[in-house]
Amino acid sequence: MSDSPRKILELYTGALCTGNPIGTGGWGSLLRFGSHTKELFGHQPDTTLERMELFALISALGALKEPCKVKIFSSSKFLLETLRTMSLSQWMGRAWKKEDGTELPCRDLLMILYFQSRKHQMTFVPCVSEHLPEDVKHCMQLAQTGIDEYVRINTPISEDELFSQLGLSKDDLPEDDENEEAILDPQNLPSEQS
Repeated sequence: MSDSPRKILELYTGALCTGNPIGTGGWGSLLRFGSHTKELFGHQPDTTLERMELFALISALGALKEPCKVKIFSSSKFLLETLRTMSLSQWMGRAWKKEDGTELPCRDLLMILYFQSRKHQMTFVPCVSEHLPEDVKHCMQLAQTGIDEYVRINTPISEDELFSQLGLSKDDLPEDDENEEAILDPQNLPSEQS
């Protein structure tokens, strides 16, 4: 690592989940460095809000190409508690288990966050729901976009809807080919020669 000063940037996060405790989740992040911004968002099925909150954070940190000073803005109480009061290094020392020996929820993502926290200097700015910064609100919209995208690509559509989306009608289909079954019969395919 060089002695040059680290870039200082802002990171905003947002997350949503359609179920409680498990449902389709979406996450959104916004990185701001001066006049430059980068937006990230995504989705996961069968997840929790806490996983989406962590995923928004680690995805944005993972997009950074060099160690930075990162000011994190989020309305997530879970992230606030994770970054302020719980020691990631203590969890690592306990093999990522709670004091009672049970496995830590989101263990896989917390492990990633631990290694990212060793690379970046992070400070957390809690944002209360009544006075959310516009960029946090935007991240919530990005999270909803992630959920909407998941629903869109995973919702079956009827044959008529498919034709409509492609700008076709069933009349555009070629007539049935009498030889179709014969063409597809494996006995009619050329044999491989060794």
